[in-house]
Amino acid sequence: MPNEKRNRRIDRALSQIQFHDEVPEDVVTRFEDVKPVLELARENQRMLRVAIEYTMTTVELALRLLCKQCGFEEVMDQDSDQTLSNLLEWLYKRDYLPHRAAEEPNDRPRSSGRTDDRDLPSMYQALRDLRNSWIHTRDASWLGWGFLKTIPRQAKFINRLYNAPRKRREGRKKRRVINPHCQRLKTQGVVLQHQGERHPLYELNMLYCEVGDPRDAYYFAMWPLFNWDQKRLEGREFSPFMAKCTSVCVTNSGSLRLQIRRGTSLLLDRETSDKEQQQIQAWFSDRRSRGSLALQMFGPATLRAYLLDLRRNHLFHANDLKWID
Repeated sequence: MPNEKRNRRIDRALSQIQFHDEVPEDVVTRFEDVKPVLELARENQRMLRVAIEYTMTTVELALRLLCKQCGFEEVMDQDSDQTLSNLLEWLYKRDYLPHRAAEEPNDRPRSSGRTDDRDLPSMYQALRDLRNSWIHTRDASWLGWGFLKTIPRQAKFINRLYNAPRKRREGRKKRRVINPHCQRLKTQGVVLQHQGERHPLYELNMLYCEVGDPRDAYYFAMWPLFNWDQKRLEGREFSPFMAKCTSVCVTNSGSLRLQIRRGTSLLLDRETSDKEQQQIQAWFSDRRSRGSLALQMFGPATLRAYLLDLRRNHLFHANDLKWID
């Protein structure tokens, strides 16, 4: 690579190494030590390997300090096995790791026993594998300047790691309380009631809870049996209604009442008419016989990624969604 192009890439990587105030000083200081090593890579390209190795051990330090900050005494016990996999496992099981689309559909590992590769989201498996490949290297071969991107990406990961982890945990806890109720409603037959209209649904999901000040925000997705805009979505499976709600209430009948931002409410009604029940059952019978693409294109994981600004390789645009204000 010509020196000018190489130097531009190094300058760009250096400019992207920035941390917000919540990141511990020890992590920031250690990451600052990466910068002079990168400067040396201008003259000796093999110093890039040293910079990446130092970056990955700093990520491990960030995970360890977050465990300590969150009070995980078992992890921080000097006799415990403080491997990168264990740190990831502890933080994941207790909901402190950043949001990723890979957490769906179960969004949680088993409650007991060690987390295996199938339970830990692929992003964190990749992080562990990347760290191991650099720290436990088999040779000193040059792997290319493309790996320079690893350094600012890990800085961004550390920022996400320390971006309100306790609120992140609280939001996931609320989601796990409400979502099972959504699934029970779905299996029994549920209708969205709003502004005098009733829409039978075939899927219902609380995607995300944003714990905030002064109030929380609850994001729901509701998939109708019948298309809300046949002209625009002709020939495609139906896309969902989306709603940002300020409160969630379970009624005496077991329905869900959602307050939306304009002061009006939605009712996810479990008391369905005979006609609505027949429509719901007919829809399910028809889709079982020939399959459905809707939840592949507009499923909960994809929509959560959209809400959390992880819009890579998505098959839809924001205007494909029916937002209820």
